[in-house]
Amino acid sequence: MVDRIIDSVTVIAALGALAIAGVVLFQYSIERPSLLVNNNEERQVLDWPRYVEGGRQTGPVDAVVTILEFGDYECSACRVQEAHLEVIRRRYPNDVNLVYRHWPLPYHDRAYVATRAAECAGAQGQFWPFHRLLYARDHWLEAPVDEVQEPFMELAEEARIEDLEGFRTCLDDPTPVSAIEDDIAAAEQLGAIATPTLIINGRMFTGFQDSMSLDSLIQEILP
Repeated sequence: MVDRIIDSVTVIAALGALAIAGVVLFQYSIERPSLLVNNNEERQVLDWPRYVEGGRQTGPVDAVVTILEFGDYECSACRVQEAHLEVIRRRYPNDVNLVYRHWPLPYHDRAYVATRAAECAGAQGQFWPFHRLLYARDHWLEAPVDEVQEPFMELAEEARIEDLEGFRTCLDDPTPVSAIEDDIAAAEQLGAIATPTLIINGRMFTGFQDSMSLDSLIQEILP
C-alpha cells in the first residue's frame, strides 16, 4: 500500500514537472542554451558498463536498454530531464533500466547537500522517492544555504522515510560521502562537460533529451 501511495505521488510530481517544463526551458535557455536543446552530437563510450556500476538503478538489471544519467539536483535542465525520464520509465518498465549518478557542480551552493540528502534517503531504502521529490519540488532551492536542511526534512516526511532522526543525523554529517565522490570522479574520468549527461547503451549525449528523442533511441535498440 505504501509503495502504491508513493508511486501515485511520483506520477503527480512527474505530470507537474512536465506541465512547467516549457517555462523552465525558456528561462534556462537564456542562461545555458547548449544544455537544453537536443544535442545531436554524440560520443561512443565503449566501456560504458563500468560507468553503470555504483549508480542508483531502477528497472531490470538485464534490461535491453540502459540509460545512465550524470545529474545535479540544482541543475534546471536536469529537473526537466527527470520528468521526461519518468515518462520513459513508465512506458518501458521491462525494457529500460535507468541509472543515476551524482555530479553536484561546484558552483551550485545547494547541490552537494541535496546529493547527500538523497544518499541519506537511500540508506533507508528510499532513494528514488526522495530523488524524484528533489526534482519535483523547488522550495528547497529558495531556502538560505545554511537553512536548507529543514526543507529536506519535509521532503523526507513526504517520501515516507521512517527514521527521520537518523536521516537528520546523516544529513548533518560533514564527512564526504564516498558514493558521491566516486560518482564525481567517474564523471570527470568520462570527460563529461555539463549536466545532464546521458549514456544510452554506450551513446553519450550532453544536454537535455526529451522523451520523443529518447523514445526514438530506444526503438533503435530494441529488437
